[in-house]
Amino acid sequence: MTTKKSEGKPGITTTARKVELTRRSHGLAHLLAIGINDYDPGSGFSLLRVCVNDALTVRDLFHDIEQLNADKQKCAALTSKGNIPSKGVILKLVNELAADASEENRLIFYYSGHGHRIKDDFYLVPQDAHASDDPDVLISFSKILNILNASPAKQKVVIVDACLSGTDTRHLKAATLSAKFLAGYLATTTGTAILSSCGIDEDSTTQSPNPRLSLFTHYLCEALSGASEALDKSYLTIHSMYSYVSRQVRQRAKSYHRNQNPALSNKVQGMMLIGDFTGSLIPSSLSFDGYPVRSLDFVETSPGHVKDVLTNIKRWGYSQEYLADRVNENLGEYFSEEISRRVARLAQDLQIPFGEIAVESSSIEFPDGEYSIAYESRDLKSGVYRVAASFRKPWLEHPERMLIALRAFEMQPEQMVIELNHKQNLASVSAAVRARGWKFKSVRLPEEFTAEHGLYRLRCEPSTLTFSGFMPKEILGDEADSLKQSLVAGVLDIMIER
Repeated sequence: MTTKKSEGKPGITTTARKVELTRRSHGLAHLLAIGINDYDPGSGFSLLRVCVNDALTVRDLFHDIEQLNADKQKCAALTSKGNIPSKGVILKLVNELAADASEENRLIFYYSGHGHRIKDDFYLVPQDAHASDDPDVLISFSKILNILNASPAKQKVVIVDACLSGTDTRHLKAATLSAKFLAGYLATTTGTAILSSCGIDEDSTTQSPNPRLSLFTHYLCEALSGASEALDKSYLTIHSMYSYVSRQVRQRAKSYHRNQNPALSNKVQGMMLIGDFTGSLIPSSLSFDGYPVRSLDFVETSPGHVKDVLTNIKRWGYSQEYLADRVNENLGEYFSEEISRRVARLAQDLQIPFGEIAVESSSIEFPDGEYSIAYESRDLKSGVYRVAASFRKPWLEHPERMLIALRAFEMQPEQMVIELNHKQNLASVSAAVRARGWKFKSVRLPEEFTAEHGLYRLRCEPSTLTFSGFMPKEILGDEADSLKQSLVAGVLDIMIER
């Protein structure tokens, strides 16, 4: 297993009451997501393909997306990739999920794997099931609901992407649930909603816009990520989520020449809130303390030409790579005056002793930092000069000193590059980035994705974040723009090591 003023009182505004009511209906969520791919062929249950990814993705979304308001220490996944999801382990974790919650919490139980019906009872199929006709080796769905209903948590959401072995296990899950069938399970249950992948007489398909997820879970994850069409005035409720998921699943399944209709049974008093996307839940100021940042680089470029540096060149029969190397070998001499001036300002403005500053060709090294100029060719005769200033700790703890250094280097950088201490899983990170208002422009997972937020651009790689459109003074120092700081801080917040 892995772990992600009251109404009616004088002086209380309508807005304040709304905020308080929202807070009460949106207590910290505790999540258990189960995904099972591996079954013993002799059991009568076929192997599955995407259920592990389904569960891990749902777990990651609740862990990473602040608007879902989950306790990160209480976001657990049990899948075939880790501890075997046996009947005993599953029931143990469901009991712990229920027992650990207080009245203010919300419980989310998600299951993707085989489901099975014996007469009028529905069962979840654990990985260690050895037969399909013995209820004792299966997990009664009623037992799951009874355990959850005994919890003091005020609201429970049960999401079942359940399946039987179909004739084509590459694409089909023969579902066993419908709204009418589920209603029977809610007869003695309060404060619980059950969402299933399709109706009782339908196939639930794994054919999906995302080949790593089932069709139902793909759109469920889009809703959990804050897809605008899934929200009701910026709130993700159980009803708005169901409306979006069922509509999208029906339409997409039809394009696959299939019928699939997700079902919802709901017996909850009041509003069941899944996510609050009404405003930013990210910090309003930027501090690098606590973030896994190794270094901060500022970069600017300007047009360059081979003949700027190699003034005596007469013949162009050399390779582009050879000429670029020759230019870089001579950059120190070409920029010697500028480098000398910048060394003087660096020492004077930041009180750094000359003995702690070293110049080598076209670079300046100083305590915990470096300034460099490099030529990058675009064709045989021309390219760009790439000027970069790199800062490591303790510079990161004193952003105003970085601003002074950038002025000493006479830089007006176009990009800010943040080098992280560890690699990130971009498939997990991307949903949380989108939930913070960034719109994807290109996606090449797992290598990178790019996104925009108004005039600002982000390129995300496993260990590097590149921001464009920000001036350094807008995000560093005491006079920085808090809104722009929050955009950067919100992305960094996702990168905190799990």
